[in-house]
Amino acid sequence: MPAGDGDAPVFLYFPKRQRAPVRLTAHAGGVLTRRGQCLGIVGSDGRFATLYWPASARMEVDARGLVVVDRRGGGRVRLGDDMVFTGGPVPRGTAFQLGETPMECARWPGYEGWLAMVNSGFRAAEAPTAPRGHLPVARGLYVARPHMCAEASSLFHYDGESMAWISPGHSSTAAYPIMSVRQEDGRWVATISAPGPGVHGARDRRSVRVSIVPEPSGLVSVDAYGREEMRLCGPDEVPAWARQHAPN
Repeated sequence: MPAGDGDAPVFLYFPKRQRAPVRLTAHAGGVLTRRGQCLGIVGSDGRFATLYWPASARMEVDARGLVVVDRRGGGRVRLGDDMVFTGGPVPRGTAFQLGETPMECARWPGYEGWLAMVNSGFRAAEAPTAPRGHLPVARGLYVARPHMCAEASSLFHYDGESMAWISPGHSSTAAYPIMSVRQEDGRWVATISAPGPGVHGARDRRSVRVSIVPEPSGLVSVDAYGREEMRLCGPDEVPAWARQHAPN
């Protein structure tokens, strides 16, 4: 189904659950997000999961953008909403018929539980306080637009607990631990511990605020020493030096 979040319409894959191999009833939730053709959630741990919706769900586009409506339960969620539902990630090792699901939606880089089921009764809710170090964005390497992942001269790295900026000119990359995360005015502000200036900077560390804005289009705006709009790169898309220098 075509759905627009900006000037151009984008095709979104909207899978309905059919003959599910297991019945999942756990309480789950996350921020409703688009990643390319994939519609899913980013949980409090920063991981993305494509959602399989109940038969009662339908996707619409109105003047405010994309909305998913539950005809049975009456719930409505929009891109960027924090949604709660019963269901949850499909357990590892479960046989699951993907049907026509695009591979980019069947498995997103950096996330092992890449499919999740939603039961009727889903709804929007207030965003919870993020655990320390967790941001509602996927883990991995990001490139600033309009650069291509394979031709990047520098990359931003987020692993759920720290951040790093890597480039081919450095043999090793320092990871900056995330000390705290809070939400304010539609953005997430992470405070990282970074070296201070001068020769004793490694010893005399300072706190630096980094603003993160997850965008419904699947992009991420990162504002540390300057604002950049970034997109996630797959592990096979980045140059070899990026894989070598990324913090472990």
